[in-house]
Amino acid sequence: MRKFKRPTFLEGIVKEETYVSWLTNRAKAHVVRDRKRFHDKQISVSDYKERIHSAVIKSKGKDQYTNEPLAWEKILSYHNKMDLTERRKLLDAPSVDHDFKGEGIFNFKICSRKTNSCKNDLSVSELINFCKTFLKNQRH
Repeated sequence: MRKFKRPTFLEGIVKEETYVSWLTNRAKAHVVRDRKRFHDKQISVSDYKERIHSAVIKSKGKDQYTNEPLAWEKILSYHNKMDLTERRKLLDAPSVDHDFKGEGIFNFKICSRKTNSCKNDLSVSELINFCKTFLKNQRH
């Protein structure tokens, strides 16, 4: 029996193997990145898979910041060598975001590639403050 099963809301959208492959790829990528950032932390792929899978279930298939539906059928479609036009077609695809709670302490949230790109390394409160400033200074 598999430890990480595709959530029921993805049935008919994503194959079980595709979901598990995406989950594994995302966990590995975040482990590599976080080991560089947090040398003193115990970081493992199995722990990250567990935490990312929990975030997926909690998301119910939607962006956890905007509540917009995610295009789960597009997982495993992104490649670094894509041109800008191809990448823009994947802005609604699911992405894994670090939800930082402090130095080296964080959870994961599932959001669109667009949301994750906008948020980047900002905390939610930093992003909200930036958006307020941005909107205040727009001339229509």
